[in-house]
Amino acid sequence: MSRLISLKCMSMWARSHALPAVFSRDVLLSLCSCALDVGLFAAGVAAGIDIVPATFLARACSAAFNFLGCRYLVFRASSRGRLFRQAVAYLPLAVVLSAASAFLVDVLYAHTGLRSILCKLLTDGFLFGIAFVAKRFVVFRSGRLESEPSAVGAEDR
Repeated sequence: MSRLISLKCMSMWARSHALPAVFSRDVLLSLCSCALDVGLFAAGVAAGIDIVPATFLARACSAAFNFLGCRYLVFRASSRGRLFRQAVAYLPLAVVLSAASAFLVDVLYAHTGLRSILCKLLTDGFLFGIAFVAKRFVVFRSGRLESEPSAVGAEDR
């Protein structure tokens, strides 16, 4: 019984201390994704593509990069879940975030006179928090049923 309690305490401690590490990895990955996104957006706008299509093209490339990075580096979910389920959960999130980004960048640009790149950075910075929560608890969730054997079952082996 004491072994079960100590395993449960260790598991709770590990989960509570894992969130800052996961968040830090997500921030670093998001910065890399953002650099890719903004770079592709700037290249598209410089090539004469309108803001909304440039936003969608850049976001599609950075979303694929971000999904793979989240799966393998941030949430380390490659062994806990199926790629197809995660991709199906990530796709609507990426589409909604892309649409929100394109809309907000366009509105901000039209009503403030700020440079399009600054509008994109402000908008995507705002959307980062929403994206982290959705990725953590919906796309790459780490529930007991998906990822870890129960402590009772482990003790019986």
